[in-house]
Amino acid sequence: MNWRTFERLETIWQWMERRHFARWVLTLLVVDLALLVAGYGPLRWMDTRLRADMQAAEQDVRATRQALLEWHSALQRLQRAQRTRNDLLYRRFLPEDRGFPAVRDALETMAMQAGLRVQNFTYAYEAVKIPPVQSLSVQFSLTGGYEQIRRFIQSIETAPQFLILESIRLRSSQQGGGVELELALRTFLVKKGEG
Repeated sequence: MNWRTFERLETIWQWMERRHFARWVLTLLVVDLALLVAGYGPLRWMDTRLRADMQAAEQDVRATRQALLEWHSALQRLQRAQRTRNDLLYRRFLPEDRGFPAVRDALETMAMQAGLRVQNFTYAYEAVKIPPVQSLSVQFSLTGGYEQIRRFIQSIETAPQFLILESIRLRSSQQGGGVELELALRTFLVKKGEG
């Protein structure tokens, strides 16, 4: 082999190597492009899916926040109702253990302050459907003048205890020029520590 032939063979070899290298690079580029195109669809689908999931999660967060606000508002209303109930039960109703004697003492004090005489007390306890509460019905009579009776009734209406006038019967007193008044009232007693 002569030198020229060798150079030609070397040139052909280099050309083939370049071409092989170029083919190899071109093949890699085609494969990369194919992978990019093949991967883009699933990536785009995943992106769309993730965005939808994020929107759904944001809606869930908003709904949960709204539910928590409503729950908090309901809890506050419940606490206010509980305070009102306790105020009614433990400030306006007398304790059950004090019962009739406490009601009688309060009525006698109001009658004395109005200038009336109280007599003929009768009372009865009655069960109520509300668990810690018991009803007390009291009947009694008073003797005195009209203005004194008016003051007495006004003191019942403004009493700190919860007193309900159920009936009033007036008739002339047989003891002088006054009026005799027969009253029936109801109050409620509460067991301490219940409810």
